[in-house]
Amino acid sequence: MEARDLANPRKMKMKNEGDRISNLPDTVLHHILSFLDMKYVVQTSVLSRRWRYVWASLPFLTFKEAHRFGEHDFEHFVDRVLILRDSSSNIQSFRVSCLRFIDRKDRLYTWVLTALRRNVQKLSLGLCFEKNFRFPNCLYTCKSLKKLELLCDDFYFLKLSLPDSMSLPSLKTLILQRVQFKGDDIPNKIFSSCPVLESLSIRKCEFRQSNLYINAPKLKHLVIEKCDDVYEETDLDKRSIKLYAPNLLSFYCDDHILKKYCIENLSALVKAEISMNVEIYGLDGLRSFGDEIRKVCVQRMMKFLRALQNVETLRLSVWFLEVISGAPALLEGVPTQFSNLRCLKLETWLSRDCVNLITYILEISPNVESLFLEINEDFFGMQPMYPYWDEVWFNSPKIEVFWEAGVSLQCMLHHLKYVEIRGVQGRLNELMFLKILLKNALVLEKVVLYPSKEKSSHTKKWLIKVVDQLLTLPRASSSIAILLL
Repeated sequence: MEARDLANPRKMKMKNEGDRISNLPDTVLHHILSFLDMKYVVQTSVLSRRWRYVWASLPFLTFKEAHRFGEHDFEHFVDRVLILRDSSSNIQSFRVSCLRFIDRKDRLYTWVLTALRRNVQKLSLGLCFEKNFRFPNCLYTCKSLKKLELLCDDFYFLKLSLPDSMSLPSLKTLILQRVQFKGDDIPNKIFSSCPVLESLSIRKCEFRQSNLYINAPKLKHLVIEKCDDVYEETDLDKRSIKLYAPNLLSFYCDDHILKKYCIENLSALVKAEISMNVEIYGLDGLRSFGDEIRKVCVQRMMKFLRALQNVETLRLSVWFLEVISGAPALLEGVPTQFSNLRCLKLETWLSRDCVNLITYILEISPNVESLFLEINEDFFGMQPMYPYWDEVWFNSPKIEVFWEAGVSLQCMLHHLKYVEIRGVQGRLNELMFLKILLKNALVLEKVVLYPSKEKSSHTKKWLIKVVDQLLTLPRASSSIAILLL
């Protein structure tokens, strides 16, 4: 046996070096263990004498219940870890995720308090909160806290009560999900208490106040999703969000079309994804709104669009386009230029009005290089379902007049190189839109078409004919590759 080992230099090297992982310094071992749940971290104590107390000084604590514990075993486990760990070691990250209710709220209070007393930098709580819960007051004045994440289960709200005074001088990231604030002006108090806040995410929260003001001069990333839902026309002026973030780089907004946004300064904005929606309780959608309400919605969305004029990447949802496209007269009086826009992503039904709006956006975006379209399925019959191109005479004068009388590009596209369209069914509106692009895009290099997910033999057969038809259309670019994937 020894002779064989001597003949194998690799085995001899491993024998001489021993367990190289165990020989690593604690800081490196802590980094490796930071990717594991504490249940598995604690189990490493049985590996060897070297590993016996490594877990006790670990500064990254992650507790995930995930049905791996019996009733109350999860709470007991967290308690014992916090009691037995090295009390002189700080906690950099403390994460608790539990899919059921924690019966004794004093336990959760103690966990948070322990983390705060150990100068925690990242605090993340994903729990079910059935009743009001009051965190330790020192949470709202913690000087070491850099990231705070409060997440509640989809069926409940974390009803948050805040102290009179707050100061979080180091907090850079704040993530709130299904948090319900009690009292007026409380959310505004939070934002004003975080002078170095760089990332803010508020999802499905209830603020219980008429006006939300996000004043964050150093904010770089913002997510707003379905907060304080607005369903009725009578709520038109009851909910508003005011935003001042001159250093904002990315903005994701998924909200109700009736919500009023007052955006003061987004001069540094690079990427924006806007998904404004309509709550539909019937088959009429926007048609259920009166003419005056529709006009107000259009004006608000146009104002929203103008506030995004410095973006480089822009994505707009189908309802955003639908609302604005319904009032073409308002487009003519808007002198906005998207001079920095390079990438445009749109969800659309590609109706004639929507095509008109898309061509308008292209006209005021002289430097756009990439265009991505996702054609949505017909929604409750609200949008016209155009025929397949071979079901009509494509070159019929009536067809040409119908489209080109209201849809055209008034300028050439000098920088558009790439076009991608998903959900193609081979209908007349799609072909007419592509005809406009081919005619006006001077340096277009590639057009990629992805068929609709609901493929039929007729659709696949037709799409091949579409590509053949596209190859015969006039084009401004000398070399274009048209791909059907």
